[in-house]
Amino acid sequence: MAAKSQSSGSELLGDRRAASKGERQRRAILDALQGLLRYRPIAELTVGEIASSAKVTRSGFYFYFDTKFAPLAVLLSEAYDDWTSQPSILLRFANETPAEYCRRCISSAAQTWNTHENIFVATFQAMPMDQTITDEWNKWNTRTESILEEQIRRDFDNSIAQRHYQDMRTLLKTLARMTQYELYKSRVDNYSDAEQEKMINALCHIWLVSLWGLDSAAGV
Repeated sequence: MAAKSQSSGSELLGDRRAASKGERQRRAILDALQGLLRYRPIAELTVGEIASSAKVTRSGFYFYFDTKFAPLAVLLSEAYDDWTSQPSILLRFANETPAEYCRRCISSAAQTWNTHENIFVATFQAMPMDQTITDEWNKWNTRTESILEEQIRRDFDNSIAQRHYQDMRTLLKTLARMTQYELYKSRVDNYSDAEQEKMINALCHIWLVSLWGLDSAAGV
């Protein structure tokens, strides 16, 4: 979705049809909100400011979105899709060790947070204020956790991972939420490259010990 959404969000490769006025206005609202979030938190923005930045009327905004949080939910979906659309991003390759797999996934997630920093930070801050954002966040988390669970169970079946905690879904959910919070902190605290690398190392260690039962020295 993210790759397509740089234009109208509905164009197909090779499609020469010009985006309709409605598609352009909707995209303008999304782009305007994304731009405003670089400088101000979502809580401070108003529908009027977003509409003005997008060069549409307030009624034009409400034709597409019912609240200021609704376009943020769309941007979140695009950002998540940008990450999960990467080939086999959540699947471990046959010649890839668990340590390499963890580092690839977590490093890729960190890079996605860096790329879409304003969207993810705004989402974290908006969840206590809007149920739509929370539902969208939880939807993507559930999809991600399901894919990860399938991978871990395959590693259990092949004796690559050691089963030592029975409630796999709760463990995965806890690890995922912890990782997301650390990624959030890395953005709001403006981590340096060295600090982010230390964070990734620590996260890899925790995931490897928790899910694969690997010693930290062997894991990272």
